[in-house]
Amino acid sequence: MNPQGKPAGRGCLFYAGVAVAISVLVLVAASYLGYRYAKGLVIQFTDTQPTVRAAPAMAASELNALHDRITTFIHSVQEGTALAPLRISEAEANALFASGTNWRTVRGTVVFDFDGSNVLAQFSIPAEDLGLKPLVGRYVNASGVFTVGVSNGLLNINAQSLSSKGEPLPETFMNRISPQNFAFKLNQDPEAKPVIERMEAVRVEDGELVIIPRP
Repeated sequence: MNPQGKPAGRGCLFYAGVAVAISVLVLVAASYLGYRYAKGLVIQFTDTQPTVRAAPAMAASELNALHDRITTFIHSVQEGTALAPLRISEAEANALFASGTNWRTVRGTVVFDFDGSNVLAQFSIPAEDLGLKPLVGRYVNASGVFTVGVSNGLLNINAQSLSSKGEPLPETFMNRISPQNFAFKLNQDPEAKPVIERMEAVRVEDGELVIIPRP
């Protein structure tokens, strides 16, 4: 009892302790809800296994002829004698990607469709290859719209929009994926780099990938 006979009041330290305890509980709850939300996104938009949609096969003779045409174009670009652009059809682009790792800029499976000036793609790619490092072992099985072009001596392939399981990927994922250049491996390849640096433009038109050498 205090001198006035009233019960001793609870001091500032007590209320400060209560405030801290409430704050901790709020942070724990928020963290838990955030974890549940993030876990829900992972389950909703990624899978433990890749999905595969096989591109139409190309005859060996046609594939060999395509490789020869590309090799001839590359040599002419390196020698500075290339005048006409190289045109690659949708079927040829898919055959090139499927034929070997030299044409792949990411791991996994990708199937292309050319639409207007954009590239439509269905793909199954390890999540970490799309900048989602914490999701090692999971796959982003999705479809999307990509732009392609060259600037400052670099080939640029970037995702404009993506959807998975019929739903658009949330902003949380797109903020990580959109800046990723799907052509980064080609830009670093010692054989491809000098050829890319001599490109005037790369674009999709009339259902073909058009590669225009610098004059």
